[in-house]
Amino acid sequence: MTEEDRFNCESLEDTETIAKYLQSLIDGFEKKEISLKSDEGEFVLHPGDMIDLTVKAKKKRNKSKLTLKISWKDSFNADDSLSIKV
Repeated sequence: MTEEDRFNCESLEDTETIAKYLQSLIDGFEKKEISLKSDEGEFVLHPGDMIDLTVKAKKKRNKSKLTLKISWKDSFNADDSLSIKV
């Protein structure tokens, strides 16, 4: 991956489809591998052991909004460490 890779998807879906999407995310967190796919390709994330979660909800007139923010620091991989040779 480069310094910053992004995946973005926006769509209008029924509640059953949203529930299936959220269940897929749950499954991915349990396996510690979240795979997101679009016409442009696949984007894979590996959640760490500790996750930051922010939940926000608001209502304004006839519109409601629920925002979930989930973030984590990628775990240190020993294979990525620098080795010193003498």
